[in-house]
Amino acid sequence: MMDVKEMASLGRAARDAKYDAANRIAWEMRGGPKRKQNATYSLMEVMTTSRKKFNKLCARTRKVGISDRDVFLAVVWADKEFTELRDISLIRQTETPDSDDLAMLARAWKEKRAIPIGYVGGIFSRQTKSYATFARPLVVDSPAIAPLLERALDQVQLPGGGLQ
Repeated sequence: MMDVKEMASLGRAARDAKYDAANRIAWEMRGGPKRKQNATYSLMEVMTTSRKKFNKLCARTRKVGISDRDVFLAVVWADKEFTELRDISLIRQTETPDSDDLAMLARAWKEKRAIPIGYVGGIFSRQTKSYATFARPLVVDSPAIAPLLERALDQVQLPGGGLQ
C-alpha cells in the first residue's frame, strides 16, 4: 500500500509530464495569496517592488532552466478613474537596471499622470511556443481593474517582436 508521500510524488510526476515549467510557474504567480486592500506606492516603491518581483520571477525560472530573456514583467498604469490604460512599463534585464527602471517609471508617473494598478507578466514556453501569462492587481476595490490588466496583456510589446 502506498503512503501519502508516494501518492503526492506520483501526482507531481503526472502534472510535470503534462505541463511544462513555464506554465506551472505562471499558474503559481496567478494563484498566490490575493491582496485584501489596495497597495499605494510612491515612485521609488514602485521601482524597487517591481524590480524585486522581476528578480524573484527570474530566479524561479532559472532553477528550471528558463533564460531571463524568456521572462517579462510589466507595471500597468491607468488614469485615476480606471477608465483607460496610460502606460505599460516593461521590466527587463539590462546593464543598468536601476536607472533604466527609474526613467521608465518616472515617465509614466509624471508625464502621463498615471497610477500603478497592477503587474502583468509571462514566461515563454518552448513546449507550446507561446507565453504563459499572469496578472496581479494592486487595486482590489474596483471591478474595472481586471479588464484593464487583460487589455495590458494584449498590448504589451516585448523586445523580440511582441507578445505572441
